[in-house]
Order: sequence, then C-alpha cells, then structure tokens
Amino acid sequence: MTTSRRILFVCTGNTCRSPMAAALFNAMKTDNQWQAESAGLAAFDGEGPSDTAVAVMHDVYAVDISHHCSRLIDCRMMNQVDWVLTMSPAQRDYLRRLCPDFEDRIMTLGDLAEEPETAVADPYGRDYEAYRSTAGQLAALIEKIIAKMV
Repeated sequence: MTTSRRILFVCTGNTCRSPMAAALFNAMKTDNQWQAESAGLAAFDGEGPSDTAVAVMHDVYAVDISHHCSRLIDCRMMNQVDWVLTMSPAQRDYLRRLCPDFEDRIMTLGDLAEEPETAVADPYGRDYEAYRSTAGQLAALIEKIIAKMV
C-alpha cells in the first residue's frame, strides 16, 4: 500500500488563489497518491471562498469550491505535507523565516513548475476576468508540476 502524499497551497487569505489551486490540482491529477489542500498567511479560519472564485471554478473548470473553509497556516501543518507551494517569492521567503525547520519543502508554485520568476496574480477584489486569468495561470503551472510527477 502506498502512502498518500500531500501538497499545501498557500496564498494570503485562503479565499481565492490557494483554494483554486488545490481544487485544480485535485481535479487534474492522474495519480491518486497525491492530495492537495490549502491555507493562508493572513486567513480568518472558517471563511468561505470568494464568490467570484466559486463562479470561475464552476463555469470554466466544472469544479465546486463552494464548501471551502479558509484556515490560517501554522508550522505544525508542515509536518503533514510533502510540499508547501506559495503564490509568490515573498510568501515563500516569509514562510521559510517563520518555519525554518521546513525550509526545504517550502517553494513557490513557479519554482516547482520550473518558472521561478513567476508569481501568481492576486485577483482579490477584482472582476471575473481577473479571477479567470488567475485560474488559467494556476492551471498552466499545475499542469507542469503534474507532468513532473509522472
């Protein structure tokens, strides 16, 4: 029996980018050995996802994130995951300072997709098109990391 491996996607509030990333990863992956979840650096535990994120994920990817509940990241979560993937280098660097014992598993989504200069645009407070663009950026990066896993 194989052990399940886990990825933690991290953004700021855990209501837009990271829940979209986790849902996209879980929908796109071909290997059931991997599972993704999400958290935020400045999240309020228990908040729902952005209405626009829910709409884009439903309309464009046929993925339901409406039941997502935000959660604040802490270093204990690092013990439970194989990779922690942030949306920007600043988030990565902050988490590495916050949780130095887990520095080796904290990277940006762009780092793992071999696009280290890539930061995922934050659509918070913007329109549907901005969310659709961010979801497309996430899907393209996630497709690259899934290809590396096989």
